[in-house]
Amino acid sequence: MPSREFRAVRRTGDWLGATTTEMAVGTPSPDPASIVPREFKRDLNASLSGIRRGHGARSLQDIIGYNTANSVEGLKYQQGQLLAAQAVNLSDPAIGAAYKADLEAGKASNRALIDGILTNGTPGDKSDDFDAVMAPSGSALVGYADRAGYPALTLPAGYGPTASSAGHNPIGVTLVGTAFSEARRSRLTARSFAAEEPRLLVV
Repeated sequence: MPSREFRAVRRTGDWLGATTTEMAVGTPSPDPASIVPREFKRDLNASLSGIRRGHGARSLQDIIGYNTANSVEGLKYQQGQLLAAQAVNLSDPAIGAAYKADLEAGKASNRALIDGILTNGTPGDKSDDFDAVMAPSGSALVGYADRAGYPALTLPAGYGPTASSAGHNPIGVTLVGTAFSEARRSRLTARSFAAEEPRLLVV
C-alpha cells in the first residue's frame, strides 16, 4: 500500500491538473562528500559579521562559546557538528582544493541526474519532457536539487498519521525543476496553466 506521503504527492498532482508518471530515481555519480560542513563556518561568519558588538553572536566561535557556557539549553543544538565545522580551514591549499573539486563534481553530477529525469532520457526530443519532478517529504531528490543549485518549491500536502512517533506533523510535496525554471514552478502552484495539463514525474 502506498505511504501517506506518496498518496499526498498523487493528490497534489491531481490538484494541479497534471498528468503524472511514476519513476524510480537513481543516485548521482560521482557523489562526492557533502561540502556543507566545510563551508559552514565561512558562510556563517560572513552572515554574522554585520551584527553590532553586544547584539548577539558575530561568529561560529561565539555560538560555540555560548553553548558551552549555557550547556542546559545550548548543548542540545548539535555542538559536535559546530565544533567540526569550526575546525575546517578552507585557506589550507589542500583542503580548499578538495572542497572546490567536490563542489564542482557534486554540482555537475546532480544536475546531470535531474536534467536526465526531466528530459525523460531524450534531451533532443522535447515532446516527452516533464515540467517538474514531484517528490514527497524526505525524498533524496530534494537534496540532489540543493546540490545542483536547482529550484525546489515545497507545498503543504496534508498531515502524517496521528499515531506516528512524529505526531500529526505536516507533509510537504516538493516540485523540482531545472535551472532558471522558477517562473514555471510558480505558475504550477498558482494553477494558472492547469488547462495545459502539465506533465509531472512522481518519484
